Amino acid sequence: KQATEKEYQKLVFTHFYYLLGWHSERVEQQYQQRVGSNVQYVYPDIVFFANNEKLFVIEMKQPNHIQTKEDIEQLSSYMKLLPVQFGIYIGEHIELYYKPFDCESPTSVLKIELKVDSDKGKTFVELFKRDNCNSEKLTNFCIEQIAKQEKQKEINEFINELTTEKGKQLFIELLNTKLINEGYSTEDIEKITNEISRFCP
Repeated sequence: KQATEKEYQKLVFTHFYYLLGWHSERVEQQYQQRVGSNVQYVYPDIVFFANNEKLFVIEMKQPNHIQTKEDIEQLSSYMKLLPVQFGIYIGEHIELYYKPFDCESPTSVLKIELKVDSDKGKTFVELFKRDNCNSEKLTNFCIEQIAKQEKQKEINEFINELTTEKGKQLFIELLNTKLINEGYSTEDIEKITNEISRFCP
């Protein structure tokens, strides 16, 4: 955790290059990317090519760094300039971002804590082994992750809604339907719902 960014980048590069099999491809550190028509350049930390086409970029920070909004804006700008749809933030954690070419901002699709035997870490390794890694597989994975995130968001919103007055009314309506189907009288149903309302104000 006390490693410098340069030391950390060297370690990450080595792992990708040898352990994940990227030695057979072009991988460049501090890649020189021209900006606009002026003779100005930016230098993304590590850029990976597949069949000589840019595939993804890594933005490195120290392992004791705390991610900021500016870090992700920088990664996003590299993704736009290169251009690539996949960006990886590596600092105090590992995070995969996806930004289709027609989108302005990247979406986080996988966040991995730096710990041994992480299931998400295993997923990451499988995704980025050179033998498995290509644009189509990465895109499909990212789209699936975004769909899961959207579904979880809907679930959370529904749960939150159930704790409001609207949610209480929905519960009462569903209960009324159940009690009617079970043959309870209108008077009995009113007694039951009034009693429940006392405990669920």
